[in-house]
Amino acid sequence: MARSKSSKQWLNEHVNDVYVKRAQNDGYRSRASYKLLELIEKDNLVRPAMVTMDLGSAPGGWSQVLASIVGDKGRVIASDILPMDSIAGVDFIQGDFTEDEVFDEIITIEQKIQEIQRVLTERKELRFRELFGEKVTRNELIVTFLALL
Repeated sequence: MARSKSSKQWLNEHVNDVYVKRAQNDGYRSRASYKLLELIEKDNLVRPAMVTMDLGSAPGGWSQVLASIVGDKGRVIASDILPMDSIAGVDFIQGDFTEDEVFDEIITIEQKIQEIQRVLTERKELRFRELFGEKVTRNELIVTFLALL
């Protein structure tokens, strides 16, 4: 099947993108890593030893950044419906976190480690109150919702 004109244009722009090339050279899985690094530097959202969660984590660029910042004394819990290759310091749960089974697995990990201090996502369509309801209050999750395009 032949690619459409817009598909070819996007692919060309993607391949030649400065941040795509930089991510490849720096070993990041996605160009989005730089968005998160910029926000962390600007707002000091994540610090060493924190426990963080990356929702919609695949391919893992944000999880890589988070793991490098929180270090060995911190932890990253990541979840996505898509598979993601393992990253040192990251507990990955594949599945839809809005489903009880997956959410319960996340909470089980969270209870073994310690309280989650930041929940980050690039997915602006997520509405945490509707998704987590009372579970946010019960588990005292501090939700930092980052809506980036």
